Amino acid sequence: MAPVASTSTSLHLVPSRRATFNKSRKAAATKGLNWPFALTGAAAKASTIHPDRLAAAGFHATPNKLDPTVTTCFLCDVVVGQWEEDEDPVFRHKAAADEAGTRCGWVTVQSHEWSPNDIDERPQTEWAALWGDDGELHPRGGRMGAAREHTFRLGWPHDDDEGIPTKEEVRPCSLSSLKLVLLPLPSC
Repeated sequence: MAPVASTSTSLHLVPSRRATFNKSRKAAATKGLNWPFALTGAAAKASTIHPDRLAAAGFHATPNKLDPTVTTCFLCDVVVGQWEEDEDPVFRHKAAADEAGTRCGWVTVQSHEWSPNDIDERPQTEWAALWGDDGELHPRGGRMGAAREHTFRLGWPHDDDEGIPTKEEVRPCSLSSLKLVLLPLPSC
């Protein structure tokens, strides 16, 4: 059985999400639930939908009998399936979240993609208001702050770990919880 996002805090960690794609189902009844694409190192370099990229985009494997490529975001519970080569996992994640009417802090932090009205169509003279110290798109600005706050929706995987900043110390920082999970840094 695939892990359930809301009950498995270990899915905060990219390696835990990546492990859900392993081809470990051997019994005839469950063999069709294995990830159908190559898992090799060479595939990781060449494939746009390799589990390494899907896990980095927030997904873990939640296959079913109709589609072994079904994935679910550990944070926003958006489900995406029918993966095909040359698809961008972050773009599909954002599109699925938009379609579901939800904002996923993880995909916001990962994508840094804003609507064209945010950057492309504004004159360069407004960039200071966007990217300045208090700017909307600055890492400590309102939109990124809200996205970071949302990444804690399911908790903080390092609660009670000695030497690791608490979620209260991390929330106002300019780094996403992903970077702190991979590279424990002192609090801001």
